[in-house]
Amino acid sequence: MVKVAFARGKYLNLYEGQNYIFSKKDGISLCGISSLRPIHRKLPFSVLRLPSIADIGEYRMLKAVLNRTLGDSQVLFGLESMIEDFDVFHSADPHYYYSYQLAKIRRDV
Repeated sequence: MVKVAFARGKYLNLYEGQNYIFSKKDGISLCGISSLRPIHRKLPFSVLRLPSIADIGEYRMLKAVLNRTLGDSQVLFGLESMIEDFDVFHSADPHYYYSYQLAKIRRDV
């Protein structure tokens, strides 16, 4: 069974998720990786939720400070620790920080 992680951060949603539904006969196990509060909570696959600056919400001043000190608001804290859990990491948006995190994970393998 190939284990695939689909990283979308706060923007993990049902609309895009429908493109990544596999049956058991496909031999693919999919898990979404989101922030603590993704757009949609009910998805047709399992979801791992990680802390992210994007979860702060309406606290714009705090979010701006954290974004400038800790990095892009789409950072997923703890993503690097999942290197052994999946065979494939997929990201739909190359311009978000979690895509950079995934590239660093695979470079280190």
